[in-house]
Amino acid sequence: MLRLAQELVSHRHLIAAQVRAELQSSTVNYRLGLLWWVLNPLLLMAIYYFLVRGVFGRGGQNYHVFLLAGLIPWQWFTFAIGASVRALERNRDLMLQAKFPLFTLVLVPCLTNLFFALIGLAVVLVFAGHWPDLHLLGLVPIALVQLMITLGVGCLLAVVSAYLPDMERLTDFGLRALFYLSPVLYEVAMIKSWGKLPSRLIDLWQLNPLVFLLESYRGLLIKQVWPDWGALAIWTLVGAALLQLGLVVLRRQEHQLCKLI
Repeated sequence: MLRLAQELVSHRHLIAAQVRAELQSSTVNYRLGLLWWVLNPLLLMAIYYFLVRGVFGRGGQNYHVFLLAGLIPWQWFTFAIGASVRALERNRDLMLQAKFPLFTLVLVPCLTNLFFALIGLAVVLVFAGHWPDLHLLGLVPIALVQLMITLGVGCLLAVVSAYLPDMERLTDFGLRALFYLSPVLYEVAMIKSWGKLPSRLIDLWQLNPLVFLLESYRGLLIKQVWPDWGALAIWTLVGAALLQLGLVVLRRQEHQLCKLI
């Protein structure tokens, strides 16, 4: 982690320039620009709201706010992971022209989508009808855990995709499955109280970090309750371990990756 901090400081200008370029490229070709990152989850919210509330008669009161509070962090995760798989291939020329830590190529889409997610979370506050208060500070450790997990997994997938080109397709299918295995459309309490799943299967389901993360985002933004600090400490350690693993694997393969890409 000390090496990571040193590399972040020494390459901060490169990272900032790449993030700015990524933000510009993601909006320059659209008339509505950054507004699309607000419209995207809102349109998805409308579709799922119609499906769950209109067709199936489920969801409950203020389900639209509940949906939006889950879709924003989910999109940050899935867009960042999808971009991470293609990060090395997309930046092949840059890798050959300059020497820099390859993890920055994965970090850039993570930070770019974090920026968009912050805009979306502000929209959630508007829909929830809450004034900003101290509970917003709880978003910092939650977002940090998500960033560590996303960056760690992204580094691992970036390495695998260099050896296995089909990894991009496999990741797409994996993210689709993970969407339904994560509490984006439904509450965690509903799964726990359903009664049709064995307790061991529920315990296995809760190993998905998005279960904790999405529940924590909703608690802070909608219910204005603090997250489970014990669970947060555990997931912080898990996130740090995943990040360290991803960085180690990427650094050890760095020389070989420059030949493969």
